[in-house]
Amino acid sequence: MKKQNRFSLKQLFDNKRFVQVFALVVAAFFWLLVAMTQNYPITRVIYNVPVRVNSQPNALSSIGLHAIDDENIRVDVEVEGLRSVVGQLTPDDFLLTVRLTGVTEAATYELIPMSIDIAPNPDYSIIGFLPEKVKIRFDRLSQKTFAVEERIQGLSIAQGYTEKMTVVTPDTITVEGPATELERIAYAGITTELTEPLDKTHSEELQVVFYDANGDELELEEMHLSADRTQAHLTIQVLKVINLPLAVDYINIPRGFPKDELLERTRFSQFDVTIAGPSDLIDRLTEIQLGYIDLKSIRIDRTLFPFDVPLPSPQDQFMRLDNVMSVVVGINDRDLESAVFNVSNPRLLNTPSGFEVELLADTIYNVEFVGKREIIEAMTADDIVAEIDLSEREIVSGSYPMPVKISVPGKGLVWAVGDHSITIQATTS
Repeated sequence: MKKQNRFSLKQLFDNKRFVQVFALVVAAFFWLLVAMTQNYPITRVIYNVPVRVNSQPNALSSIGLHAIDDENIRVDVEVEGLRSVVGQLTPDDFLLTVRLTGVTEAATYELIPMSIDIAPNPDYSIIGFLPEKVKIRFDRLSQKTFAVEERIQGLSIAQGYTEKMTVVTPDTITVEGPATELERIAYAGITTELTEPLDKTHSEELQVVFYDANGDELELEEMHLSADRTQAHLTIQVLKVINLPLAVDYINIPRGFPKDELLERTRFSQFDVTIAGPSDLIDRLTEIQLGYIDLKSIRIDRTLFPFDVPLPSPQDQFMRLDNVMSVVVGINDRDLESAVFNVSNPRLLNTPSGFEVELLADTIYNVEFVGKREIIEAMTADDIVAEIDLSEREIVSGSYPMPVKISVPGKGLVWAVGDHSITIQATTS
């Protein structure tokens, strides 16, 4: 009796030809299944899609408004379409804004989102938005400039020093943003605290802070405002104080004249002044020179001379503390007397080679002299010396006046008043 052949799956899958055919059939089945599934329409929600209100500049500018903080507006978008398309969508695939219907003034509105895609994808469509309306605040953009106020706690100046000025740079800050928020700002300021008396200029960079009318600090970022600067430089200029004596000098002093004796007779309506300046400059100063008095201008009836009091150079580095702008310098005329003499036979000095020079006059009449009484009373014309120094100018052929220097050598405190000259004749030899 023959043994029957029984069907066996193991024998079937041991057959290589069968396995190859079976694998091809299964692969084709799953490909067909996947293809049918991917093309099946589905509904999907894309979360956190941005809404850009200010992407409509023409519509907003026509009403003078601007959406505030529209960068943070998000909605969920419900879409429907083929799975192969919808499944690949991200928030970046959408360009959303809102319908501006009814927006006419600065306020907060509930508006309906809408898509402004130029070429919508035909493989899906937007079913709706969640939420259906979004709250958006609109305001007019404006700008305002605030002076920066300084608030310095513990400010004191060391003895022997003074404060010149406090400078804030920049001294104004411009803020721009929503007009209603700008109105909340009352002032801007910088604050610092000092712990030691200042004996030199103090400088530091500080944060600018904005305050409301109650003095409470405001945060610009939270108010959607921006400032052109966030810091300011504070400089407290501190100067060293000094008292300086005033001084003058004399010009056109003859040889042998006792200038020290004349200086002893010199008086000031104010002997010194108080000024302040940088320490390195102040420490170099010993006096303030007012200028010069021409000895020839001092007469019995003219012994007072006004002078402006200058600040040392550079003047913008110093300041006056006693506001003395001018003084009068006088010569003590006690025991001074005057007399008139004719001065004869001037001497020619330093005649240049190649020239012959002669005087066209030999006497200067009515020359006034001022000096101590005992000198004037004892003086004669023979005590007077007149000199013409030809080296003091270029000598050329011709006749012209030359200045005459008049002195009374060896007699002490006495001088000639005014300017005097004699005409000379110069010829080539």
